[in-house]
Order: sequence, then structure tokens, then C-alpha cells
Amino acid sequence: MFISFEDFTKIWSEKFYNDQTPQEHFLTLPQISDIFALAILSHIKSLGINDKITLIELGAGDGDLAEKIIDYSHHFQLNFDKLILIEKIQKRIENILKKLERYKGIVSVSKEIDNIDLHGSKKNFTVVIANEFFDSLPFSVVKIQQQRIYELFVSLNNNDIVKLCFKEPREKVLNFILRYIGDEISSTADEFFFEVSPSFDAIKNFRWADYLIISDYGYRYFSERSPFGSVSIHWRFWVEKLDFSDITSAEAKISKFFGKGDISFFVDFEILEKILKEESFHTEIKRLSSFTLLNLQNFKEISENFLKSRKENILSFSDIMSGWGNFFVLTASRDCRPGY
Repeated sequence: MFISFEDFTKIWSEKFYNDQTPQEHFLTLPQISDIFALAILSHIKSLGINDKITLIELGAGDGDLAEKIIDYSHHFQLNFDKLILIEKIQKRIENILKKLERYKGIVSVSKEIDNIDLHGSKKNFTVVIANEFFDSLPFSVVKIQQQRIYELFVSLNNNDIVKLCFKEPREKVLNFILRYIGDEISSTADEFFFEVSPSFDAIKNFRWADYLIISDYGYRYFSERSPFGSVSIHWRFWVEKLDFSDITSAEAKISKFFGKGDISFFVDFEILEKILKEESFHTEIKRLSSFTLLNLQNFKEISENFLKSRKENILSFSDIMSGWGNFFVLTASRDCRPGY
């Protein structure tokens, strides 16, 4: 029996986070860089916010980024009145609660977006942050061949032996493709592979938010994609790329590393931008290095003092300036606040 690759990635992620210790496998930007937290705070400060702030983080991991944002917020006289962290993995929730115990009066953790409680803080300025969240969502692999669309399916037996095949796409995947990237498909090569995640629509749950900051590895435009797709299995500085044009090799790699590493794909920022514009957001996309440098310059004195305080800060700044591949930051705002 075959299941969609999207459903398979759900099983993979659950197995990985339940069987492994993620922080021992790979490093994300907030784990190596408090400079990123400083850049986010600088950016929020530049918005001229005088209200109390509710901060919501999607995919909070072990709470590293949230901790740094709250710890450094006093440098900018920002008042984070409520901090809501969304995280599904129980081990990571336990780490969050332990790490942020000193902030337990303002911190809450939810496994589901729908369970967010904004009671008593609806008049706050609400900022939603998603750092390396969208590339961890379930995703489908799609093949374009002679202008026809196919979706990848997986057969997984009890011995973890994987078989892959491309079939006609499910309706939800086909509709998502036609809605957001249909025009681009007509100009692709004879055979072309890419990834889509209908779960991107989850961002619509935050149509009431005042501001969003989304950061991840990805593509700025669909045309920047590799014709072989962007799926990789990784931890720390080790990466195994999957090439679905060689399906036998892809089967072998998936069978070997199933649940032992993190599987992810490059985020299509053009799709996220289209979804947010449908919800009346104004968007701007910058590379991580540009976002960080511009925002640190806005509050140069604070930034310089911060950089001088520890050697690790200088190294973190150097890491970000080196680019870390195709890492982008999307910011989205409204003309006015809902209900005002």
C-alpha cells in the first residue's frame, strides 16, 4: 500500500524527534547566534511600537531564540507582555518549560496553533515569528514530465524498506500547485522536480496578527530552483541530497537514513508571499545577511556594545554575514490593526 510522500514525511519527523536528540544532530541559526535575536529586536523596535507586545513563535524548538529575545528586550525598552510558543514535540516542550521557568508568568506552550489563548492581551501588538518552521512542515515531491504533473508516493513495510513511485497527484496538491505556481510550470524543462507543502496555508491562521517575521532556507523565486529538487537529510554539517531523477538511489538513501536525520526542503518564499498578500499583508523579503546588517545599523550603539561583550557574538555575526546558503527573512505587516 502506498502513502503520499507528504504523509511519509510526517512519520519521518515523528520518528526522528522521538528517537533522536535533535540538538546533537544539527545546529540552527538561533542556536549558534544571539545576533539574530538582536536583529529581530532591532527590527521590532524600528516599527515604533509603544504597546505591550504578544510574541508567538511557531516551531519554538528548545526555546533558544525565544529566550534570547526576552533576555535582550530590555536593551530596546520593549515590553513583551505575553510569550506563546508553538511546539509539538513533548521532549522539546519539557526543555522549553525548564529553560524559561524564570519567565513562567508570561510564557505558555501550545502543541497546536488552534489552541492559542490570547485572553487579556487582544489589545497587544502581536508579532508572529517562524524561524526554520516552514521547512519542517510535511511536504510532497512533484515531478513535471512533458507538462504533466505527478506526485511521489511511498511504500513502507515493517522492515523499513522504502519503494518510491510517481502517480497522479492528489486533488489538494494539484489545486495548490495550480493556485500558486501554475504559470511557472509551463516554462520548465521536460523533466523537473520540486516540492510543495499545502500546509503553508497554516499561515492564514494568523490573518489577525499585526506583524510576521518568517526566516528559513529557501528560494526567493520559483525560477531559482534546481531541476532536481531541494530535499535533503541532514544534521550538524552533514547533508545528504536526494535526487529523485535517480529513484533507485533515492530509495536506498531514504531506507538507510529514515528517522536517523532530519528531512527538509527549501521554502518557496514566493508562495508564502502570495498567501500573505491574499490576507492583505504587505511583504518584504531580504537575505539574512541584509536583514541582520540593516537592523543592527538602526541601533548602532546597542549593537556595537553587544558585539564587544563576548567573542561568541563576533563569531555569530561572521556566520550570518557568510550567508548560510539561501537563507531569507520575510516580514509582513498590515495597514492598520484588526479591530481598530
